[in-house]
Amino acid sequence: MSKTVNVSFKLYSSLKQQMKAICKDQGISMRAAFISFAKKVCSENKIPFEFSLDPFYSKEKVQDMLYN
Repeated sequence: MSKTVNVSFKLYSSLKQQMKAICKDQGISMRAAFISFAKKVCSENKIPFEFSLDPFYSKEKVQDMLYN
């Protein structure tokens, strides 16, 4: 039997609510969505989509978004 662990991170409340609504519309939980994402990352050994930089976002703004 595989051991499970808790993973904790912060999201903006509005982002969480949007994701929760989208997952509900798709018939899955946020937990299932995050597990699917993690499995995809591990099976492909990469993030399964491309990141592109919007010139509006500076390094400082991104850091603030991620850690506040």
